[in-house]
Amino acid sequence: MNKDLKTSVQKILWIALLFATAFIVVSAVEKQSINTLTDMIIEIEPVDQDKFFISEGDVKKLIKNEFGINPIGEKMLDVDTEELETVLQGEAFIKKADAYFDANDKIHLKIEQRKPVLRVMDQNGLDYYLDEEGKKMPPSRHYTARVIVATGSIQAYTDDFLTKEGNQLKDLYDLTQFIHRDLFLLALVEQIHVHDKEFVLIPKIGKQKIFLGSIDDLENKIKRLKVFYHEGIAREGWNKYQKIDLRFAGQVVAGK
Repeated sequence: MNKDLKTSVQKILWIALLFATAFIVVSAVEKQSINTLTDMIIEIEPVDQDKFFISEGDVKKLIKNEFGINPIGEKMLDVDTEELETVLQGEAFIKKADAYFDANDKIHLKIEQRKPVLRVMDQNGLDYYLDEEGKKMPPSRHYTARVIVATGSIQAYTDDFLTKEGNQLKDLYDLTQFIHRDLFLLALVEQIHVHDKEFVLIPKIGKQKIFLGSIDDLENKIKRLKVFYHEGIAREGWNKYQKIDLRFAGQVVAGK
C-alpha cells in the first residue's frame, strides 16, 4: 500500500470513528430524553467494617427534601448527576459522592463517608466529631465511633481553624493526628483533657494522668514517655503512679 493510499484509509477510519462516537452520544441523549429512571442503587462505603453514620433511607430523604421528588420515574434527562453529587457532598457525613446512569436506566450513587479521628465533648455541652481533614461532623443516630474523646474547655470550631497558628483547637487536632501516626500512643490514649493550651492524656489502662503541657517539643516529650513506660511502668506496675508530668525539659516527673 503506497503512502497516499495509507493516509487516505487512515482519514476514512478516523472520520468513521468520529461519526460512530457522535451516533453513540446522540443516541444516549435521545434515550435519556425518553427513558425514565427505573431504580436508584445506593452503595455506602462503611467507615469501620459494617458501620455506617448514614443510611440508604437518609440519602433518599436528603434527595427528596432537596429536590422535592423521588428520582425514580423521572426522565433521565431531568436528573442532573453533578448537582446530585454536590447536594450529597454537602451532607456532614459524606466525604465524596459519585452519581451515574447504567445501561438499564438505573442511577447509581456511590458514597464515601467521612472518617472521624476525634470526638469533642466540651464543658459547654458541645458534642461533635472532627474527621481526618478537620471537618466537623455531628453525632449519628446509627453509629458511635470509638475514637479519642476530647474534654474540658475547648475553643469554638470555625471552618478555617486549621489555618490559624496558635489556635487551641488546631493544637488539639494536630496532637490527635500525631497520636494516630504512633501505634504506641494510639493503643494508649483514650481521652485528651484540655485546659487553656495545655493537654492532659488519659490512658485506657491504669490510673495515670499524663501532663503533656503544650504541643511544643512534642516528639521529645513522647520519647521520654515511652522510656518511662518501658523502664518504670514495666518494673513498678500500671497502678503505682497517678501522675506523669512531661512539662519539664528533659525530665519525667512521676507522682503516686
